[in-house]
Amino acid sequence: MQAENKDTAMSVVMETSAGCPEFLSSHTPAVDLMEERYTAIEKLNEGGQGEVFLAECKTNKQLVAVKVSKFKDDDSLLEEAKLLMKLPRNKRIVQLLGCYEDHRKDVLGISLVLQYCPGGDLGEYMDRYSEEERRVYPRHLYGTRYTPEHGIPASWTPIIHGDLKIENLLLGPAEQGARFPNLLLADFGAATEYDPRALFGPYVTRGTRVCWAPEAPLPVMASDVWTAGVVIHQLARNEHPRADWKRTAREHKVWPEEEDAVYWLSKTPRMFYDLTVELEPECPDRFGFAKYSDELDWWMMRALEQSWQTRVTALGLVFEMIPVARAKMATL
Repeated sequence: MQAENKDTAMSVVMETSAGCPEFLSSHTPAVDLMEERYTAIEKLNEGGQGEVFLAECKTNKQLVAVKVSKFKDDDSLLEEAKLLMKLPRNKRIVQLLGCYEDHRKDVLGISLVLQYCPGGDLGEYMDRYSEEERRVYPRHLYGTRYTPEHGIPASWTPIIHGDLKIENLLLGPAEQGARFPNLLLADFGAATEYDPRALFGPYVTRGTRVCWAPEAPLPVMASDVWTAGVVIHQLARNEHPRADWKRTAREHKVWPEEEDAVYWLSKTPRMFYDLTVELEPECPDRFGFAKYSDELDWWMMRALEQSWQTRVTALGLVFEMIPVARAKMATL
């Protein structure tokens, strides 16, 4: 949403009312609104496009995460907010609580107020287990699923997350009566609505290189399934599936250039470990080498299918996993 006059202090505030977010115009500068409503506590994280701060709401003392754009005139956070508003509300997705946009000349104008997850991300969770010299992660980390609280509208357009990785999976507080923390999907900065016409280019490289699917940068939903498989592999084996794209290029008698990485990655088979065998640790701090179930290995292998056309779909994977996961969870 653009202000009528960019030289004038102007903000766009998103508030949540009865579970339905909407944008509200305000002539109070966004930076002032932020200071009126929230108290910054500390920096939580920093990425290529923005910074994330822990803050406290002054009215109800609720802790929130505030994501701030690093660059002037960068509207990627505003696009992220609009996309989050299109998603069905779900307890497995980090909630958008507010959006502040400021068009003053010298102000970095976009801030998102998001649900705060006190458990950190799965990367931090892995580090804690490493320090405690634990060998296996609790099986419940593989049991979360997407269940829209109000159903999926018939007209809903599928969304490609584009950057699914352990750092974007956050641990929220456990629900009442639950034994384990809630796992939430975060950071939709690389997300886009699925559009079949986009398959014909031009393509935009998104996400994190070590997690790229073989078809990258082709904008297909199957890529999110691939990265889900990468998450499972990383949790179980403490590393991403490997792909020596430079070697592949040299095998074609071509000297590999960094800008050609996406092309050569698409031609490079990924190497990953079977989860049904117990591996000897290669070094003292390696801890993800235990034997896992046949079911988990089967799901991971299907998610990591090299060809996106034959890869299992997200819906197919979820419906296969739910009854098995429920049965296993009941025995914990």
